[in-house]
Amino acid sequence: MDRSIRTTVMLGNGEFCNGESLFQPKDFQSNKPLPIIFPGANGDANTTACINGSLDGIDVKGKAVLCERGRIGDIAKGLVVKNAGGAAMILMNTEDGRFQSQCPSSCASRIASSTFNIISGTSMSCPHLSGIAALLKSSHPDWSPAAIKSAIMTTADVADNQGKQIVDQRLTPADLFATGAGHVNPSRANDPGLIYDLTPDDYLAYLCGLRYTDNQVRIVAGSNASCSIVTSIREGELNYPSFSVTLGPSQTFNRTVTNVGNAMSAYSVEIIKPQGVDVSVKPDALHFSSMNEKLTYSVTFSPLDSGSGGSIGFAEGSLKWVSSSSSTKYEVRSPISVTFDNSK
Repeated sequence: MDRSIRTTVMLGNGEFCNGESLFQPKDFQSNKPLPIIFPGANGDANTTACINGSLDGIDVKGKAVLCERGRIGDIAKGLVVKNAGGAAMILMNTEDGRFQSQCPSSCASRIASSTFNIISGTSMSCPHLSGIAALLKSSHPDWSPAAIKSAIMTTADVADNQGKQIVDQRLTPADLFATGAGHVNPSRANDPGLIYDLTPDDYLAYLCGLRYTDNQVRIVAGSNASCSIVTSIREGELNYPSFSVTLGPSQTFNRTVTNVGNAMSAYSVEIIKPQGVDVSVKPDALHFSSMNEKLTYSVTFSPLDSGSGGSIGFAEGSLKWVSSSSSTKYEVRSPISVTFDNSK
């Protein structure tokens, strides 16, 4: 969800701390101050993290309990506090030696209210995306699963609903591994302009390139496929709408896009280069003259001579094909993930 689910804690000195909580019971008296206790003040690491049994003998009944993240799951901490009689839990982020909050370090940044039931994961992403995929299939019955996935990925929003950078649960800028391709935009996915399509044979070539045995390939393919008669491809050559590169020497990959937008259209490339990486695209413009026309381009990733990438280990960027016409503007974006391998 593109939402800021905010819970605010007001301290006795009048300072406010913003965090996140999904639910607050109707009988929770938000105007009634709760005493705050930090069991970890005793110096015990287990108590600091609210490990099971660590609150025994500590009077937390009816209080808001401060717990640091780590050691066990956040939900498990909430249950420990609840079972000990606590009225609420304030979950503190202490990464990098500081609190991720909009107030002094006496505050917590992520607040699990008295419900103790905030669970993170993909349980909501799955039905959302499944429903969107079904809508796209009904609108484009000839699209393959790969085409639908491409449309969803390449049109995803990379800013929140206020036009700002998406942040993670610590309220810090979310990286590629947190956001993926971005926040799904169903309307744009229904009219993506270009798609990266795949056929079952493409996946066979990909599996053979990963050195799967014939028996393993047959299990996946459900046929008598054999890598001896399949032209295998490198992992990075799969016609996927993103790029994941382990970079030592320069590497070049090919991609093929299919025009599903305006019949007569032209696209130019826009690149946000990952730190420490040079990215070149050939050709840097694509010109289509018909619907479903396919064009291929190549992308070369090269480490910069300065070697600045090796010191950070990982960098991210994007490649975007942009078409602007009198009727429709398409932006077809592919995220780029680069891991630096200095051993090569």
